[in-house]
Amino acid sequence: MSTLQTSRGAPHLETQRLRLRGLRASDLDAFEAMYSDPLVYRLLTGKPLSREDAWARMLRLAGLWELSGYGYWALEDKATGALAGIAGFAEFHRTIEPNIAGKPEFGWALASSFHGRKLSTEAVAAIQAWGDRELDADETSCIIATKNAPSIHLAHKIGFETVAEGPYNDVAHLVLLRRRP
Repeated sequence: MSTLQTSRGAPHLETQRLRLRGLRASDLDAFEAMYSDPLVYRLLTGKPLSREDAWARMLRLAGLWELSGYGYWALEDKATGALAGIAGFAEFHRTIEPNIAGKPEFGWALASSFHGRKLSTEAVAAIQAWGDRELDADETSCIIATKNAPSIHLAHKIGFETVAEGPYNDVAHLVLLRRRP
């Protein structure tokens, strides 16, 4: 007889308009559509993701919970049940200066049909509060392309400070840090 081991998945969080939950295989169509939308990918990946690459990204984000004890949430719109975006903490082991190893990296992406509603702010505030309670790290990090003004504004709004600017994958990025209060 074998014992089924349960994994550490994303804890369920809620905000006024969102359910924050773990990614599901059934999110693939919406996830791929989000990363195929020029309004989204131009600021994040620089190119649309194929279905295969979207699946690989979803697996990577979902697997973070098991390997790191933290990861990304699916942002589900309570009104429609639609995948509005993703947000959370990751450990990507990026080659960037300054070195952010050991500082969970905060990130987010929102489907363009949900832009302009302040849902990112709502989700990020809930996740940051979770991180302040649950993460062992005293600092979290964030890297954002310099052309992504909305995300830079949000990062500064929630307490991140820019500590460096430089290239990442041949694109100008800011490196931001936030100390836990």
